[in-house]
Amino acid sequence: MTTLKTLTALTILLTLTACDSSQRARLDAERAEKQYQDALSKYKAGDVKGAEEGFRAAVKDNPANASAHFQLAVLLQNDKDYLGAMSHFETYRQLAPGSDKAPLAGERMKMCEPLLVEKYAQEYGLPTRSELEALQDRYDRATNDLAQAEAGLRAAQDEARDLRAKLDRAQTASARPVAVPARPAVGAAPAPIRPVTPPSAETAPERPRLALTRPDSSSEGTAQGLAEARRLVEAARQEARDENPSAGPVVVGAAEPVARELPEIRGVAFQPMTSERPPKPVRKTHVVQKGDTLWSIAREHYPELSNQKAADLIYEANKLKMPRRRVRAGDVLILP
Repeated sequence: MTTLKTLTALTILLTLTACDSSQRARLDAERAEKQYQDALSKYKAGDVKGAEEGFRAAVKDNPANASAHFQLAVLLQNDKDYLGAMSHFETYRQLAPGSDKAPLAGERMKMCEPLLVEKYAQEYGLPTRSELEALQDRYDRATNDLAQAEAGLRAAQDEARDLRAKLDRAQTASARPVAVPARPAVGAAPAPIRPVTPPSAETAPERPRLALTRPDSSSEGTAQGLAEARRLVEAARQEARDENPSAGPVVVGAAEPVARELPEIRGVAFQPMTSERPPKPVRKTHVVQKGDTLWSIAREHYPELSNQKAADLIYEANKLKMPRRRVRAGDVLILP
């Protein structure tokens, strides 16, 4: 009997508790709805601050009130509280995913994202989005300039190798033995230069022959051939002085037998020699005028070359006068 009474009392208590909970929830919902309506009225009346407080109270009493979340998010966005606005927009999309305002809530969240980044950047001294874009643009331009400079450098190196090879060939082809005339005594009249009279075949003593094969392309073979040729030339000059002591300086290149005895070395024939020095080449120059640039000067003086190669050629010859490849009016540039 006691057990039955206890069970009855517990049943009545649980029933009363459930009724009280449902009634409390209904009262909270009614209070939240009233707060929501009051907040809407304040918003329409222009009381934005009061409306925001009302929507916050409505959300607190009834977290499932999707409309209160949406209206509160709009007010927070207008107040530049982008983080709070994004949070309430997301809650609205979860509570009412099929409503007509759900796409609008998503669009407003996307609008708040860059504004939130910009706000934090200003608060903490970070670069803004526009500054980051400008830095990225400068980086892209610098990368492009570097690639062009590297390409120009490779082209200049290739051209330098070609010019070096041409210079080596020209120096080899222009190598000539030079006869140095004897210096006359002080106050004596200069003796005339006379060629050596070749002796007849009967009386001519046997001369040593240059028993050399055509030298190979190595620099060692070429040096040995030139040394032997110079030795024979000096021997012929000494012999000519012994035979004609009163004769002046001798030009060995005019003696035909000696010339026949000296073979061509790497395709270079021996020519009559002279002590005269070739004239010095005249350097071409350009006086920079106002408005001139390195590229315009390159086009003017080197039309047969590409603009990049010509500009690099002028820059290499005038590095000290052209900081950062810029020319100044009045400077005199050497044109190689």
